[in-house]
Amino acid sequence: MVPETNLMEQSVVMRNSVCVSLGEKEKDTFSFDYAQRLWTPWHLTQILEKSGFQSLSITSWFSPEVEADHNTWKVVFICKKQQK
Repeated sequence: MVPETNLMEQSVVMRNSVCVSLGEKEKDTFSFDYAQRLWTPWHLTQILEKSGFQSLSITSWFSPEVEADHNTWKVVFICKKQQK
């Protein structure tokens, strides 16, 4: 299923379909949607800085040694609390 993305509102609606099977027999199927807000790394870095943190790196969730890029779907921010 294709997500419904609205870049002007920075939102996406994810559409999911699930099929529950027991062996070869289908027991149940159902669909559900959920909405998510889209945040760019730039926006999150700005929020972190305003909250007193320095962003040291942005990495892949599953491979923290790998720098995140435009193909990375889940990221981790490595941050340091700034001294006052």
